[in-house]
Amino acid sequence: NNDGRTLLDTLSSQSNQNIQKDDKFTTLLIHISSFYCVWLFCFPKIKLFV
Repeated sequence: NNDGRTLLDTLSSQSNQNIQKDDKFTTLLIHISSFYCVWLFCFPKIKLFV
C-alpha cells in the first residue's frame, strides 16, 4: 500500500511540475480537445434536429 501511494505521489508531483512548465501549451491542448469532444458529440445531434 505504502509503495503504491509513494509511486502515485511521485507521479503526481512529476506531472504537476510538467504542467507548470508547459502550462499554456497544456491548457491550449485541453481546450482544443474538449472543444473537439463537445463538437464531436453535439454535431450529430444538431444535424438530427435540423
